[in-house]
Amino acid sequence: MKKSYLYGLAGLVVVAGVTVAVVLSGKKSDGGANGQASATTGGFTAHLKNACDILTQSVAKDVLGADAIKGTGVGDTEANDVKVTTCNYTSAANQTSMELLVRAAESKTQADNNAAQFDGKVNVPGYGDKAYWDASMGEFNILEHGNWYILSNGTLRPADHTQADGQKFADAIKSSL
Repeated sequence: MKKSYLYGLAGLVVVAGVTVAVVLSGKKSDGGANGQASATTGGFTAHLKNACDILTQSVAKDVLGADAIKGTGVGDTEANDVKVTTCNYTSAANQTSMELLVRAAESKTQADNNAAQFDGKVNVPGYGDKAYWDASMGEFNILEHGNWYILSNGTLRPADHTQADGQKFADAIKSSL
């Protein structure tokens, strides 16, 4: 049982790494803390968010259970007017995990690029400006203030995640977006 948990956890880390690689398409790491801030340039107001400021220990315990343990991220990155941060937690008792990836737009161009990812998707009302469930990735996606939030929550196998799992996570953080 412990061995399967470790394999599941390793799988989660791989999925997180692949997700960041796909989202960034080869962008480099900045190695620094991103924090939360707002900045206005050229009429666009950036709402910069850090994943671990949104996915806190308290949120993780509410969603996963009292034994939620913070994992090690894949590293924050910044390039081409976008900051990407990740945060994740696991529960050994429930064999579940959750991860938040924030793709924070620093420019109108990047906000538009983030918004374009929601085109043609079935909107799930009640979450941000737009939201959709991606069953193939087991992820719930939210667009808010030009930022793209990718939420993963459920068993250690993302293929087994449900929209209800994603929405439970989204409900716990939507006031922080």
